[in-house]
Amino acid sequence: MRSARPCWDHEPYRQGEVMNMIAEISVIPETDGSARELIPELLGEIAGAGLRYEVGALGTSVEGELDEILDAVRSIERRLEAENVRRALIDLRLQIEPHPETIEHQVEGMAVRVPRRISAEALR
Repeated sequence: MRSARPCWDHEPYRQGEVMNMIAEISVIPETDGSARELIPELLGEIAGAGLRYEVGALGTSVEGELDEILDAVRSIERRLEAENVRRALIDLRLQIEPHPETIEHQVEGMAVRVPRRISAEALR
């Protein structure tokens, strides 16, 4: 049976050790033109924060310390403002684990276990 204590109560967190976590950042800007032209600018903010990242179809997975991730989100918000984006949705999902985490660990083996395409027949 799993422990009921939160994972940040794990020994390394209590000792103040900083640990990487995985996050997913998704930005949906309301723009007059195509948002595709803005995305590289926003990715530049993530790269500028020194975070490892992997771009996906619906969001970007990032790996780093919590403060670095939150700083990157703040930088994205500032960049949106600088680009005159008056309205946007920033979706941030954090995975808090009691051990060091990497993007590779999260996705390793998924390509083997999950078929690339699911046919309509398989869904029936």
